[in-house]
Amino acid sequence: MNRKCAEMPTSRRAKTMTSAVEMAVMRWQDGRDQLVLAQDFGFQPTAMQHLNPFQFAYLHPDHSDNTE
Repeated sequence: MNRKCAEMPTSRRAKTMTSAVEMAVMRWQDGRDQLVLAQDFGFQPTAMQHLNPFQFAYLHPDHSDNTE
C-alpha cells in the first residue's frame, strides 16, 4: 500500500517482492517481542520473520499489474 503524498493523492497498491538467502519464522511471544505503532490499529502480531540478507523490490503502482 502506498501512502498518500503530493505525487499520489490516493492510496494505491503496488506489487512488492522480498527475498533472502536465509529465512526464519518464529511465533510471536509477548514477553520476548515488541512492536510499537504510531496509532492503535488493534493489530496483534502472530509471527515474526527474519530475512538475511533482506532483499526488497518495489514496483511503482503505475507500472504494476494490480489485477486480482
